[in-house]
Amino acid sequence: MPDLTKWDGPTREALGTILQELVKSDTLRYVAEARAFTELEPIYVTSFFRGVAEGLKGVTVPDWAPLWDLADWALRQGDPETEVVDEFTRTSRRGRRWRGVRLEIGRFLEAALKGQIVTLNLEERPRIWFILETLSGDPDPSSADESKKNRGSFGPLTMSFNTVRGEAIHGIFSYLAWLYHGTPPEQQATFTLKNNAPDCARLLESLLEPVKEPTQTVRSVFGANANRLFYWDKEWFIANRAKIFPPGDSGGLWDAAWTTFIKYSNPYPDALDALVEQFKRAVREAGNLIDENERDDPRVSLGHHLMVAYWLGHLSLEEKGGLLDQFFTNAPDEVRARTLSFVGRSLKDTEGDIPAETMSRIKALWERRIEAAREANGVGFDKEMAAFGSWLGSKKFDSDWSAGNLVAALALTKSTGERFLWMESLVAMAEQHPFEAARGLELIMQNVRDQRVPFWKEEEAEFILKTALKSGQETAISAAKGAQNILLKLGHRRFLDVLKKT
Repeated sequence: MPDLTKWDGPTREALGTILQELVKSDTLRYVAEARAFTELEPIYVTSFFRGVAEGLKGVTVPDWAPLWDLADWALRQGDPETEVVDEFTRTSRRGRRWRGVRLEIGRFLEAALKGQIVTLNLEERPRIWFILETLSGDPDPSSADESKKNRGSFGPLTMSFNTVRGEAIHGIFSYLAWLYHGTPPEQQATFTLKNNAPDCARLLESLLEPVKEPTQTVRSVFGANANRLFYWDKEWFIANRAKIFPPGDSGGLWDAAWTTFIKYSNPYPDALDALVEQFKRAVREAGNLIDENERDDPRVSLGHHLMVAYWLGHLSLEEKGGLLDQFFTNAPDEVRARTLSFVGRSLKDTEGDIPAETMSRIKALWERRIEAAREANGVGFDKEMAAFGSWLGSKKFDSDWSAGNLVAALALTKSTGERFLWMESLVAMAEQHPFEAARGLELIMQNVRDQRVPFWKEEEAEFILKTALKSGQETAISAAKGAQNILLKLGHRRFLDVLKKT
């Protein structure tokens, strides 16, 4: 034990760091002797498990029993809230001495079950489950920990990675994945929680009772794993979906589960069918204000899920009052714009040709959005119409369709979002569609407010104007003159004689 009366003497933290490095350097030896580390201070047991986690990567462990015995011993230690003294400042605070150990054991197990550290054999299942089940009953976090004062900027999911019970629930879902992947491939189709992991099913069901588990932290972990639950056991998921996403505002449990699900789960159209009522609620509420501290707007993520389902032919534009109809009716301009920009990026990132049926669907979506903007005379559609620039930037559309919709979109927006993509497209289409290119340039320049933000090159504008003049089309030349006048008003004297040149 360090002598804390000496200011320059060793500290527990420093000694723990030394122990961690020793364990890391000769991990199998220390795992075999893990029982010898019982009766030590919590900080040293924490350091021991950190060292094991770092040192076991790629190593085969012949006997896990000593390590599980050390974990069991640590979990049996009484851990009431008490005064914890900081050895540097000598100040005290209320806390639990063994909380850090429990958290580190949970983190180690979750990483191991994911295969990030070492391969665990199914023979270890009883010992692993005992530890996870014990950690799932830890009092950390409490509902009080979720208050704004205590959680700071942490949302429910971030809290879950930094609390004992939250980490344990992550571990339980990793445990389920471990069991599923350990099941012979020919038997995976019949894998169910009831038959293959009944202990796990019972625990998860108990945690979905707000009286038993009231925290948003734990509920967010269910949201993050909703797709996996659906994949593993559709029947169990459907039976419990209303508990995972409680329809009432049950202490923020809906928000915690839904926001985490929609932001951090990959779009999965089959799961959308199972959660259609939850999606209906989300699109109804798409116009609601969100927490200003929310890092990523969940309504945009909702749009991503819907767009993937639509792309795959899973949703229809024609359904009045359907999910797409309600989303585009209720979501604000910014959210709709970011949703359509996601489609543009997806188009660009898709290698090779996109099936004609899919392209037809995507074109129909844009045409429907143009129609809606025209009906509103462009009011409330500035950003959404500007998002068409990302579609053009994908270079997936034929030039005739692109040219016509480009001018239509620019006529309905004053936004200069995606404007560098607009300019690229105007240059690309100028020779085939001189009027649309010149008119597009005119419309863009009408909305330029800040010359300090470079999004175009003078050579690009000059090429468009000269190409319009060269075409001999009266409409193209007229549009080019309109663009020229605006450029001159903006101070670009280079364009004074550009339409006079041959």
